[in-house]
Amino acid sequence: MRRTCLAFLVGCASFAAACDRRPMPACDPRDLVAPPDVDLISIEPVESSEEGPAHCRVAGVIGADIEFELLLPRDWNGKLVMGGGGGFVGKVENQAQEFLLLLGRSPLARSYATVGTDTGHDGTTLDASWAFENLERKLNFGHRAVHLTAETAKSLSQSFYRRPPRRSYFMGCSRGGGQAMMESQLYPNDFDGIVAGAPAFNWGGIMAGFIKTQQAMYPTPNDLTEPVLTAETRKLLETRILAKCDAIDGVRDGVLDDRGAWVPWIVGGAEPVAPGAPSLQYAFGTQAMKYLFLDDPDFDYTRYDFSTFGDDTRFGASILKATDTDLTDFESYGGKLLMWHGWSDSALTALATIDYYDDVAAKDADVGDYFRLFMMPGVLHCSGGPGPDELLASRIDGNGNVIRSRPLCPYPRVAIYDGTGDTDEAESFTCAKPVRASNETNAAAPGPYGRWPWPSEQEHKASVIPKTPGVAAPRYRARG
Repeated sequence: MRRTCLAFLVGCASFAAACDRRPMPACDPRDLVAPPDVDLISIEPVESSEEGPAHCRVAGVIGADIEFELLLPRDWNGKLVMGGGGGFVGKVENQAQEFLLLLGRSPLARSYATVGTDTGHDGTTLDASWAFENLERKLNFGHRAVHLTAETAKSLSQSFYRRPPRRSYFMGCSRGGGQAMMESQLYPNDFDGIVAGAPAFNWGGIMAGFIKTQQAMYPTPNDLTEPVLTAETRKLLETRILAKCDAIDGVRDGVLDDRGAWVPWIVGGAEPVAPGAPSLQYAFGTQAMKYLFLDDPDFDYTRYDFSTFGDDTRFGASILKATDTDLTDFESYGGKLLMWHGWSDSALTALATIDYYDDVAAKDADVGDYFRLFMMPGVLHCSGGPGPDELLASRIDGNGNVIRSRPLCPYPRVAIYDGTGDTDEAESFTCAKPVRASNETNAAAPGPYGRWPWPSEQEHKASVIPKTPGVAAPRYRARG
């Protein structure tokens, strides 16, 4: 099982200090004072197991609809982690706990208090019908539920442990990555550290792309059995693209910085991803247009010409988009934002994430003091793919053995093969800005960042991070 980027939270060294653990009180309802407008549904002790240490599980509801679950470990390190949710959410999700549990490094197992929310509605990941003509649910999903859950979790932690969390973090991918960005922009005081993976942050633009693509893949709504691009055609495209572009990063290894996997996101698989939905883009695109933007359950994607798209999506986008590039308040608070995206993400283009970072950097030359972006070669949407599996840039097989490693470099640097050594070892790469191709075949080819200009050879030599003989390349991983 591939487990990509799920250990990103472990790398947030700048967010953490030494642990200060104290035994918790008994799991007694009298030790928890609920904030106003919060009802505690259940409070139960959970004994130590393979999934985590002994803790108190608290379930509650904020207002009428926002459900949450808070886990309070007996041996608390004084810190709180909130996990985001994926897709349209619809149930209590905690990506920090769920993702990192697969690696045996869940926040709970490392003595963090941790919390997740359903963002204020019941449903499934691919269903948005709950939002139909319901402004409060749209606002909760857009940003309000995460903020209120963060405040509630801090308050309950302080009540339970008799002291507030000394550090609070947020981790999410996809929709959870968009939630992370929303927190840094709208509620900059909620978290000290934020990890945003493959973020879905521009909902209007994302759904426009989904609908346009599905109009091309499935032009006939009554025939959703096979896309225009068949499996045979896709295999031919992959083979030709690899043959042409694989060596641009300096090594032929079957991994491209921007290679994508189209199933199940774009073309769909053998079975529908949901009733009447052949692909994930189809499901998300049509559901979002029907219920988040247009409030029209009869929306027909094949007949939509986008002539009124701006007006159609303006109100919904004002609730959902997290595109503000002014992070002054977050920086002033002392927050740190780590963002990452896989180059092979076929769900959400990595170029949009780069554009966002570049726009922030254009306004603030000191952006690296509080915001860093990591691009991950060969990594699909949030997980999987032939690329590295963790922030330390190692791919792990089913037995836990490292079979490939690469340094992950803060954008705009990339991992450059030094021409010697094993191409599956991080020590054979250095972090540098990409070099303009010099051979005739690739002289006119775009670089790993497509439309971004490549630096000169002189600039490249000046930008390389020196490697000390006998010292391994940096793994970009620390513990917090």
